[in-house]
Amino acid sequence: MNSKLPPIGLYHPINKEKYLGDHTPNFRSSWERRVMWFLDNNDNIVKWGSELVTVPYMSPLDGKIHRYFVDFYVEIAGQNGERKRILIEVKPKKQLNPPKTEHRSKKTVMTETKQYVVNNAKFKAANAYATANGMLFYVFTEDDIQMHCN
Repeated sequence: MNSKLPPIGLYHPINKEKYLGDHTPNFRSSWERRVMWFLDNNDNIVKWGSELVTVPYMSPLDGKIHRYFVDFYVEIAGQNGERKRILIEVKPKKQLNPPKTEHRSKKTVMTETKQYVVNNAKFKAANAYATANGMLFYVFTEDDIQMHCN
């Protein structure tokens, strides 16, 4: 994959028959772009879509229900003609752990803490949604993408 591509933009699927959705997918990071390329070009991926699944979740910040658009919906060819259905979210690994507080401003720590607790609420809701609908839910970090999406 060309590393000189922009970190945000539109991804134009090569294998259009595999792409689900009525819009050209938009990537918001080079990691999302890399996952899109992998899903589009991997023979084991039967179908994929970007932000097709919306999961309601309660924000711990305001106690209100919000909508979470999971990054990817994927169908993988399994044994005996079965298809595995998977939801994938792409996040930097630093957002999966509580923020470090040492030598950091209170504002930065507060912003990252809010992001961390909201992400956890989203992930919990997405996992429950996936389980209830016979799917799996994964959060891919840069490490997972490096390992699996080449």
